[in-house]
Amino acid sequence: MNKGILNTIYLKKRFVITTIFVFAVLAASWLSLNLPAKAAIPKIINFQGKLTKNSDGTNVANGSYSMQFKIYDAASNGTLLWTETWDGGTAQAAITSGVFNVKLGTYTDLSTVDFSGGSLYLTVNFNPGAGYDGEMSPRKQLTAAAFAFNANSVVGNG
Repeated sequence: MNKGILNTIYLKKRFVITTIFVFAVLAASWLSLNLPAKAAIPKIINFQGKLTKNSDGTNVANGSYSMQFKIYDAASNGTLLWTETWDGGTAQAAITSGVFNVKLGTYTDLSTVDFSGGSLYLTVNFNPGAGYDGEMSPRKQLTAAAFAFNANSVVGNG
């Protein structure tokens, strides 16, 4: 074969390969721009606290205890928006050296609470074994984590 024909065949193969590569890159770019993001988040809130005895300020004894958590729309009075109870029907909260750590939303779905609105306040009710001792006060305001400020600008229902 002569050199001219070989160069023509080489250029045609190179053109086809380049065209396929460019098409693949463009297709991948188009797909990545048009597919919705699927990043589901767990709808639970990690909450940790420390319980001490009113009588002498010492830690509550190690063990598993019933606890109740409530979210209100005001620092006092207000409307009760959500309740979750950790007890024999679910799981009791484990307490070690007075410290407990629970994942709110584990037993009662948090989707009924509107986290995009105004202020929300959490109360804790502890049962040391002789019945619940009443909601603790003051209520604790739920506040945003630093990186959650960015999520406020994202559209979606994550």
